[in-house]
Amino acid sequence: FPEDGNDCGCKEDWNNFAPRLGLAFRLNNKTVIRTGAGIYYGEPDNVGESSRFFTGPPKAGEIALANLTSFETTPIRVQTGLPPFQSGDLDGVSVSAAYDEQPTMYVGQWFFDIQRELPADMMVTLAYIGTKSTHLWYARNLNQPLTPHPTINVNQRRPWPQFSGVNVTEAMLNANYNSLTAKAEK
Repeated sequence: FPEDGNDCGCKEDWNNFAPRLGLAFRLNNKTVIRTGAGIYYGEPDNVGESSRFFTGPPKAGEIALANLTSFETTPIRVQTGLPPFQSGDLDGVSVSAAYDEQPTMYVGQWFFDIQRELPADMMVTLAYIGTKSTHLWYARNLNQPLTPHPTINVNQRRPWPQFSGVNVTEAMLNANYNSLTAKAEK
């Protein structure tokens, strides 16, 4: 459980410098140029956030199978790897994990636009907008079969056949977005 209202269940990172800058310049009575940029930091939403305060039985039961765990104690410990279950114990169950120390995701955003007043009470705006996202979280399934086979069932070819998925969440993705926008108003 959180110690107080400021406890995020994570390691605080006080090094995230997030500057923002915006400029507007009137070139003449009919033309305005605007530009701006900023860096924004974020937390992953449900991927790792919801699991940070799971305390285990009796307050949370992450694997709630009657023959494997009770509401008071659990024999399941994944610190040293996946436990050796009997075939059929966990068929169809997925296991998810995340690293404790993930880099913080962040986004750089920028824009540049020119706005011009035209005759007949018209106004035209042309703009370039760009973003770059870094360290986006991704859940990777480690339990995919290593090779295809025409006759052997997919569940029998998995590294851990007792699980349908063994997912590890990592901050490994990046994304880019660039656009040109045009707008006319009367």
